[in-house]
Amino acid sequence: MPLLQTKKKEIIFKGKFIDLWGTEFMDKNGNSQIWEWIARKSAALVFPITANREVVLVKNFRVPLEKYVIETPAGLIDKPGESPLDVVKRELLEETGYQGHNFIAVPPWPYRSGSSNGMIYAFIATDAVKILDNVTGDATEDITVVTVPLIELVDVYFNPPPGVLFQAEILAIYMMAQRLGIVE
Repeated sequence: MPLLQTKKKEIIFKGKFIDLWGTEFMDKNGNSQIWEWIARKSAALVFPITANREVVLVKNFRVPLEKYVIETPAGLIDKPGESPLDVVKRELLEETGYQGHNFIAVPPWPYRSGSSNGMIYAFIATDAVKILDNVTGDATEDITVVTVPLIELVDVYFNPPPGVLFQAEILAIYMMAQRLGIVE
């Protein structure tokens, strides 16, 4: 049994993509506290690897940070009947112009568990092939495709382009691909 006991939940704000909730809970000392958290759709992402041993990533402008972030192609699981695999196949093509093969699911993980109830569903795709050019995402996205040789991935994390951030979970998925024997 957890040391912290949750009580009532109350919605504080309802938005287009997220809702802000407050959950009353009793702390370890028996005091009532409020934990604010975001209810959001779960997301799916893909780590696409080409036959040339490159990973296909995107450099995406993220409004909350006001910076570009190198990240995996991804999207919300927000269409009725669409599975996480359907999402990654669609987003990979829409955001990069690549099509993947042999999609391998890895265990899902919580999306920022201290502030959200969303989950991340991830896949590793092998033999990714470019089939569309001039792909830029939708009107709310400022995306550039970035291909990185797998052997240079950690170096790009430690030395990203000036003013650009690098999503560290990319390295976690790379380690999963190594563990599964997909890459060395």
